[in-house]
Amino acid sequence: MNPNQKIITIPWENFSYPIKYWEANWQHVKKIIDILWFSKRRIALITDSNVKKLKITWALIEWLWLQNNQIFVFSAGEPSKNRDTYNFLQDWLLEKRYWRDSLVIALWWWVVWDMAWYVADTHNRWVPLIQIPTTVLSQADSSIWWKVGIDVWNLKNAIWAFKQPNAVIVDVWWLNTLTDEHYRNGMAETVKHWVLGDKDFFDWLVDNVSDIATRNLNNERETYIAQKNCKIKWNVVMQDPEEQWRRKTLNYWHTVWHAVESASNYTLPHWYCVAIWMQVAGRVATLLKTGFTNCDLDNQEKLLKKLWLPTTIPEWQNIEELIQIMIWDKKNIRWEIRFTLPKHIWGMSDFWWEWVTSVNKEVIMEAMQ
Repeated sequence: MNPNQKIITIPWENFSYPIKYWEANWQHVKKIIDILWFSKRRIALITDSNVKKLKITWALIEWLWLQNNQIFVFSAGEPSKNRDTYNFLQDWLLEKRYWRDSLVIALWWWVVWDMAWYVADTHNRWVPLIQIPTTVLSQADSSIWWKVGIDVWNLKNAIWAFKQPNAVIVDVWWLNTLTDEHYRNGMAETVKHWVLGDKDFFDWLVDNVSDIATRNLNNERETYIAQKNCKIKWNVVMQDPEEQWRRKTLNYWHTVWHAVESASNYTLPHWYCVAIWMQVAGRVATLLKTGFTNCDLDNQEKLLKKLWLPTTIPEWQNIEELIQIMIWDKKNIRWEIRFTLPKHIWGMSDFWWEWVTSVNKEVIMEAMQ
């Protein structure tokens, strides 16, 4: 996989879809639609309020309007990832007379993808979807056989399913529109992929961490990061698409991250929670002696700090409250809090091929101190 490789095909059994690394202008979008034989379908573009106001979005929206298509925009952010937004989207499609000959395009980062996929998969039983990820996070993680979810009460992704798109267009130029906060979202996810098991990628990122932290990257290097992230995730997912064993390792730090994000009522930035709780999971691994050493933990922390990511829990957060939220995590069984944990800086513990282990409250609380 290299920056000159413009198309990657993601295969699985009798289904495959392309990830295309090129400019996401309306001409390229139209070309993909034609290649997929979707040219006669009526398009519904779903995006959020942050993406819609960007100038880069206007040309695509104007082209869609001229073709008698519709654009639906909902409020950006995690609070919109709920059943109310889903119902509004479905009502909107029906009111605008979208039937089974429709096509959904998700122009997005995190929440848009969840909502657009639930709508596309259930509207008139199913309509196809093309996604255009606009952030480091979505280009790194969410282009590969993704899990989509809707939040219920304060439980993150309580309703969820496995989904994949019909095509993905990755345009790294979009990254120029990101705030530093959203840029760090994706860098936290990339650190996770270092730990999952690619030493060459780890070494490359260490060599380039200063440029990454200061956003001094050209399109070639940003494309390389996006492609490597997709390759690492796909190497895991292709072995276990339905998360029965090894795919659980992609949940590294998720149990604690979802808890701290929920406890803050989603006021803490995504990257903030991810980075802190990656360190907590690393401390749990050292306490349980999985093979993840204090040296590995220090290296992980140094990388996070060099990317200007936090590594300590906010003083105002209540540890007991976080434990209670963790108990409700969807990955648990019989109220036991379960973690996926690293074995070393480039690989995860398999726990006798379960890839997950139960961790008692006392160990978690010690790791949080």
